[in-house]
Amino acid sequence: EFGRSLNLIYVGALKGSGDVKFPVLYGIASMWGIMVLGSYILGIKLGLGLVGFWLGIGTDETTRGIAMLIRWKSKRWQKHALV
Repeated sequence: EFGRSLNLIYVGALKGSGDVKFPVLYGIASMWGIMVLGSYILGIKLGLGLVGFWLGIGTDETTRGIAMLIRWKSKRWQKHALV
């Protein structure tokens, strides 16, 4: 699961640097907007079942990982840096 690894690494780095608000708020929005809604649409509405749920979860993790990578590369987290 590439997305989960990317997400965990960069969320940990951002939180460790003091930038906690962005990962938490983006995570909440992503979980409800992508994982829950996406899993519902793919799994139930489109009839993909467990595969649809799995795709919704994977899409959420990958999207969050990419968003955290972009946040890290933008260096906007440095204004929250503890060091």
